[in-house]
Amino acid sequence: YVVFSSVTQHDLMAIDRLRNTYHKGLRCMYFNEDQVLVVKIMPGILHEVSHRMFARMLIRKAIAMGIEDVELFDIGGGRLEGVASRKEADSAFKPVTLRPHDTHWPTLVFECGVSESVKRLRVDGHWWLENSAGEVGIVLLISVNKQARRITLEQWEM
Repeated sequence: YVVFSSVTQHDLMAIDRLRNTYHKGLRCMYFNEDQVLVVKIMPGILHEVSHRMFARMLIRKAIAMGIEDVELFDIGGGRLEGVASRKEADSAFKPVTLRPHDTHWPTLVFECGVSESVKRLRVDGHWWLENSAGEVGIVLLISVNKQARRITLEQWEM
């Protein structure tokens, strides 16, 4: 993580344009009032593979239960606006017929960390549950410890 202070809304829009062109692997959390930008730097392929693997398993299970794959909409790492901040998940899903608009919150969010503090992942999970006014039903924390060859999952709900 890298933290920047005194980042204006104008700065954030410029950063987004650059990021969308050159650095798509970065995830951002922005605190409006404090003008603070927290940037999560993805450690590479292992991070992406970890949360995408769980996303694929989720879609396969949903299809096996009779839910059509077009019904479960993968919003990826799209940015959502909380009470006083904005955040991007690693992966997120919502039922498209019940929540068709871009501003609708996902019902399920994945936050993943490779060799990252579980405490930091828990802060991220807490943000989704607190800022969505109950619309995010489940946050799945995926902690990957490469050295120990271990993946730890935590499921958070309101």
